[in-house]
Amino acid sequence: MTKLDDKLLPAVKAMATKMGTTVSVVVESLSYAPATGVTSRSTSTHSAQKLMGVRPVSKDYIADGLAQDGDTQGMFAASGLAFTPAQGDRVVINSKTYTTVGTEDLFSGDSVVAYRVLLRAA
Repeated sequence: MTKLDDKLLPAVKAMATKMGTTVSVVVESLSYAPATGVTSRSTSTHSAQKLMGVRPVSKDYIADGLAQDGDTQGMFAASGLAFTPAQGDRVVINSKTYTTVGTEDLFSGDSVVAYRVLLRAA
């Protein structure tokens, strides 16, 4: 961790806590047991997560084919987050469900300070 990380990680977390929209995130995981050949699916719900900067996606993402018109974007502070955002996660914002269609790690020095997520209405 760098000195920049030492200052930026808690600052971004404090900003998310103060200004973020409260959301729930449903994460599905698949596991495979090679000895038995059995796959299993588990679901975990992370309530009261803070998503910052919820707004329509940037036109650059649409122009580059990374998103569609009507998609939404936001950022999770990485510090203290109980999960790592991934494609396929479901995010519930004000009773409306979105599916994560893309994620991007945002670094400050050596550490991930936030995760940008691209969301599509489910």
